[in-house]
Amino acid sequence: MLRQVCLAAPALAPLVPQLKQWLGLGTPYADPHVAHWGLGNAVFTLGAQCLEVVAPVAASAPLHRFLASHPQGAGYIVILNDPHLADRRQHLQACGARLVTDMGVPGFHTLQVHPRDAGACMLEFNHTEGCQGWAGPYAPGGPDWQPAPAGAVVRGFSHVRLRADDPQALAARWGQLLGASATPLGPDEWVLALDGGQIRFAASTAQAPAGLADVGLRVGDAPALLAHAAQLGMRVDAGAQRVQAGGVWFELSSDAC
Repeated sequence: MLRQVCLAAPALAPLVPQLKQWLGLGTPYADPHVAHWGLGNAVFTLGAQCLEVVAPVAASAPLHRFLASHPQGAGYIVILNDPHLADRRQHLQACGARLVTDMGVPGFHTLQVHPRDAGACMLEFNHTEGCQGWAGPYAPGGPDWQPAPAGAVVRGFSHVRLRADDPQALAARWGQLLGASATPLGPDEWVLALDGGQIRFAASTAQAPAGLADVGLRVGDAPALLAHAAQLGMRVDAGAQRVQAGGVWFELSSDAC
């Protein structure tokens, strides 16, 4: 299931306060465990899913290498919940995927696939002990994590879009890693349908370079959020119902549920 999306930024401010104000989000959780990688972070709850921003706080942080190519920040990790991590580890290794992270803390474990072996961005599988589907604890959201209340401004993710020179090949690779089959969504786009949203694959262009380029949000009132973003001075494409922040386009769809 699509559980979390992570953006990388050169610093947490001004992006984190901007997202909080624009989307009407609660106070984000700062996970102390990301200090292992020389990072600070902020994790917002979106429905039963999470949006994370990470930024380097140490000169030795490996994230600096990524930011050297994305100085304004960019999409960084697609994070899936998987309760069968031992089987997933074996499957990933059989697919020739290197794990840049295979570690945990009491009650939580994470596997991260090298972005060169996944393609477009890093792919993560994690699981929190006691989590059953969307119910129960979710360690990256904090020890007291709870889903956002009904009626929140943002209800969750509708999709993420990964871009590449060969999106069909990228879709096939992610399908292999996930043990699923991508299907055509249009003439130049493919999709993997997951619980919690889709992973879409499209061609990169000069205006939309390769990587984790777009994040779809299910929201209560898309027109109001577009207007609010404009008031905040954010880049808005009203015709496509999207707003740019953190190096990605947030694509909005109204969801009355």
